[in-house]
Amino acid sequence: MAEKMVALVFTDLVNSTAIKNHLTGSNTHERNETYRDTILLPHRQRVTASLPQYQGRIVGEMGDGFFLVFPNVVLAAEWAVGMQTIHITEPITTPLGNLAVKIGMHIGAPLVHGEQFIGQEVDYAARVADLATGEQILLSENAAAFIRSAQVIGINIYAHGEMYLKGIGFEAVPIFELLYADRPPRPLKGSTQIKSPELDAMLDAIGDHQKPSSSRNLGQLPGLKSIDQQGEISSRKETLLLPLDSVDQSFPGSEVNSEVNLEFPDGQVPIDSRFYILAAAEDRCYEEVKKPGSLIRIKSPHQMGKSSLMIRVLAQAKQLGYRTVTLNLEGVDQRFFTDIDLFMQWFCATVGKQLGIKIKTEAYWDDIFGANDNTTEYFENYLLQNHQPPLVLAIDNFDRIFKYADIETDFCGLLRGWYGQSRNDALWGNLRLIIVHSQEPYLPKDINQSPFNVGLPIVLGELTIPEVQRLITCHGLVWTEQQVEQLGALIGGHPYLVRLALYHIAAGDLSLEEFLQTAPTEAGIYRNHLLGHLKALESYPDLAAAMKTLVTSEIPVRLRSEEAFKLDSRGLVVRHKNEVQPRCLLYRLYFSDRLGV
Repeated sequence: MAEKMVALVFTDLVNSTAIKNHLTGSNTHERNETYRDTILLPHRQRVTASLPQYQGRIVGEMGDGFFLVFPNVVLAAEWAVGMQTIHITEPITTPLGNLAVKIGMHIGAPLVHGEQFIGQEVDYAARVADLATGEQILLSENAAAFIRSAQVIGINIYAHGEMYLKGIGFEAVPIFELLYADRPPRPLKGSTQIKSPELDAMLDAIGDHQKPSSSRNLGQLPGLKSIDQQGEISSRKETLLLPLDSVDQSFPGSEVNSEVNLEFPDGQVPIDSRFYILAAAEDRCYEEVKKPGSLIRIKSPHQMGKSSLMIRVLAQAKQLGYRTVTLNLEGVDQRFFTDIDLFMQWFCATVGKQLGIKIKTEAYWDDIFGANDNTTEYFENYLLQNHQPPLVLAIDNFDRIFKYADIETDFCGLLRGWYGQSRNDALWGNLRLIIVHSQEPYLPKDINQSPFNVGLPIVLGELTIPEVQRLITCHGLVWTEQQVEQLGALIGGHPYLVRLALYHIAAGDLSLEEFLQTAPTEAGIYRNHLLGHLKALESYPDLAAAMKTLVTSEIPVRLRSEEAFKLDSRGLVVRHKNEVQPRCLLYRLYFSDRLGV
């Protein structure tokens, strides 16, 4: 049985022998005691103080150095940065200057015997540390790949080239430096650096080896998407983050750290969740919500992160001192959609209720005027008073409106009218709108009465490779490039599908191989997700026929515009110019079977 993958870290003190010789004391014993009390013990206290926070532990001590293990390399890197930072900002002084620490790390699955970790992986990590100089954190090739994929804020990686490691084979290996606190790379100790075209090609796969890179888009594996600087979904050349020939295939990498707190992916990702992936357009939303009268439209298919982004924009608004209200149309009683006056009264009352304001719709409602006029007066004269902070109103699952033509016409016209008024009326500038939806009306009745052609449009797409790698790490899994490719080839970068797969694999419910076999069936973990789509298709025979056409074609197909629009809105397809194809292999396999192909 394969051992669990862990991060292996070695630390050591620089010039410790020379420091001892310069300490006060009439003999070696006294100098050693001084060294222990004034340098070694304070250093050890720093080493151990933050270990619980990063789930690390000491498994060996060698002279002035420590051998530590962490459940994953990201936690190890964060601990190492903290360790170097405190020694720099709060130095331990010695007769030869401030005490300097060097750190090296590698990932692997060594043999565990009691409290001992045994194997070449341990030797490899120790030899990486041997190359370091004071204040450096050095990484093996595999450790660098996983840290880069996690996109840890404030950390960059610099490639030093190939180095010979003492006692580790006869070939030079790539060595990387973890850069922190905007520090430049430092020369390595000792060994001869090797450069070659093959190394350059490998480094291009991991990142720019001439300077640290902070790019979020490192390429794509089959089935995964990248996002360009304009926020558009685009295909990019395949890039290998972790070369297969650098990984010991005897360790499948599906082991999970039992101490990782897993989180079942259901609905909005909580604000404090470590499993949330920052949306590319999040900062744009934060800036937009500050603007008077702003309107943000967040669009994506179901279960791709719309509501999770919405609650973060609202949290940002609260930090700014704004009032916030969230309306989720999915949970509203059916009866409110039968009459426009009843719907608008519910709308006004619900907003006021969330603001803690007494409901006074009867005081502002006059049957002589229409529902839109009454609603506008309620907001203008009651909810948007000049002395009140701005109000950010978010409407989730706006799509439900489209099922009710009369409600859609008047409500969309109302919101578009308010947006127009905010252009020249400071009072209406205090209202900022967020509309969250999976689709738009296929044929809007009047584009001048629609909120869907104004404001800031945000279209959420699939996760990029680095983002998927980060989720893998967060789940305590260490996978090879081949395993990541297998996942992406089946489900792409669909956020919900990716998280659900990683959750069940990390929880030990099934292996990656079992997942790949059962996922496209109703016996797999996507049963409810797939059946929901199937029910929708079976309710509309034209859509089912269109989907059947797609899954039987190896190339994108041009459908009738309405069919393509509806399948796209459900997230079942991706567009290629004026043609579409199934979003991922999972859908192609499942619907090929269930639609009788």
